Amino acid sequence: MLERKVKGTAVKDVVIGVRSDKIHQKEYEEILSGEAKNFLNQRIMNSVWYSYELYAEIYKALMKVVGKNNREIMIKWGRNFGEKIMGSIYKNLILGGDVKKLMQIYPRFHQMLYNFGALTVKWISDSEVLLTYNEEYDKNFEMLYYSNVGWTQGAIEMCLKRKVNYEFLKKSWEGDDYTQFKLFWTP
Repeated sequence: MLERKVKGTAVKDVVIGVRSDKIHQKEYEEILSGEAKNFLNQRIMNSVWYSYELYAEIYKALMKVVGKNNREIMIKWGRNFGEKIMGSIYKNLILGGDVKKLMQIYPRFHQMLYNFGALTVKWISDSEVLLTYNEEYDKNFEMLYYSNVGWTQGAIEMCLKRKVNYEFLKKSWEGDDYTQFKLFWTP
């Protein structure tokens, strides 16, 4: 089986989040494995692939300690990260307001960050899109999916300049085979 990897672009913000949280360092010391603590001392490069397991361990610690495993905080984190990344990499596409083209490239963007799992995007109507993460993605990492919702909401909102809502239709962490959510907005 292929070792699951994540691109440094995604790893960097999580690592910086833990490193810069000086108030809770004792909590991280108690939660994180020795390998994760050593990893936090490495220089993270955007273009390098890193262990997904270490990334997930550190991200879960950050979510627990600072985010209090709060879904709304995870959505906000995802939104902030997505706006930063999408607003720089796909700036012209975002400014052009072409949400269909943005969502067309979204599965490719997922593959640029993760070497496992697949994301499919299907249009339901001109103001509804369905995103499905297959069973190979981290099916038990609930908060990651909330972060992904925020990321995608933020990207679409930057593109359309209007509020985007979400609804989970399938939840792998509750036993479904895959995770699926719908994003929708007022036409």
